[in-house]
Amino acid sequence: MDQLPYLNEIVYEDIINYINKGREIYLPEVVTGIVNGNSVSLNPLEDWGAIGYGKYPSGIQKDVEGRYLIAVGPKILNPFYADNGKIWGLEFDGLSKRVDVIVRDKATGNLKTIECVVNDYKAHTYNAYPAGQPFQTGDTASLDIESGLIQTGIAYPNSVNAKKNKAFSESNMHGSSIEFAGHALDFKISDYTLVKIVIV
Repeated sequence: MDQLPYLNEIVYEDIINYINKGREIYLPEVVTGIVNGNSVSLNPLEDWGAIGYGKYPSGIQKDVEGRYLIAVGPKILNPFYADNGKIWGLEFDGLSKRVDVIVRDKATGNLKTIECVVNDYKAHTYNAYPAGQPFQTGDTASLDIESGLIQTGIAYPNSVNAKKNKAFSESNMHGSSIEFAGHALDFKISDYTLVKIVIV
């Protein structure tokens, strides 16, 4: 990658575009934390993917080029994403951005590239609760990872979801970074471990 130009010579949007081109994201093997006084650990490389279900259409969801439609945390696309962000599409232009998910086959050790396109954001990728979310459940949670990268079950404080009874859900604290926007897949997520995520 070329050397980054002096910051005073380019605007913020140029910085985002520059670092996103070919940017590789490596996640930790283990993320630890405390939930309601108990130690927890998440495994983002093992539990890297999840099927979205819920609001997404049934079946396998791909674009016209055959790339999987996915949701990711905001800092997968924008490493400068603010903690007070609303997780709305108009905040930055990451929707429709191509992402390659590089995984390793557990049986063969071979690498596989899963070509994807971002069409949604994962709001429940914050690292602390409560942290200003308007809906309080009485739970406490803190994870040792930057917000915006993996599924923590904790909503960003200003996201729409933080205003509902899902501001924090321990059952959704599974550590995935890639959520497939459909109710089915044509491969088995558990057959692979995550190596890295590449912003194309």
